[in-house]
Amino acid sequence: MLRADRRLTVECARTEEATAEGDVRLEQVDKRARADEGTYSESKDRIELVGRVRLEQTSGQWLLRERLVRPPRSREEEEALSSPAVLEAQRVVVQLGSRNALAVGSVRVTQRGRSATGERAEYDDQEGRIVLSGRRVRLEREDGSWLEAQRVVVSLKEDTFEAYGAVDTTFTVRP
Repeated sequence: MLRADRRLTVECARTEEATAEGDVRLEQVDKRARADEGTYSESKDRIELVGRVRLEQTSGQWLLRERLVRPPRSREEEEALSSPAVLEAQRVVVQLGSRNALAVGSVRVTQRGRSATGERAEYDDQEGRIVLSGRRVRLEREDGSWLEAQRVVVSLKEDTFEAYGAVDTTFTVRP
């Protein structure tokens, strides 16, 4: 479902595109998006959201259904999959066929006390991988642990990450 407060223009016959302005809202099962503007293009097979973009995923259970992540092996992993996740950025482009996405401009991803920030995030659906980049990418956990680097690759399938370029970190050692 696509909604907008100011204007919604659909040009099916000519361009197979829809544009929306003013508190644009998209809704799918388990997912919601809001932005100042949005463009859907059938010919380009994509949706582009611009201006104060906020994507919410109410649960990660669809990741299991689509086999994008392995089944949880701990209570913490189970809680992470059942917790909502939010991505905020200035611009997000989603390729509909591949389900790959690009977020740029003050990117912030939060989920259950954890956050990741950067200037750019690229999501590869087939690989189940997010690459965050920018001057300083920062990952933070609820226990106060953090990591900063120029580039961080997060594997959703393996629940791992790799950091590159001037890595700085602080973490709590558990007894």
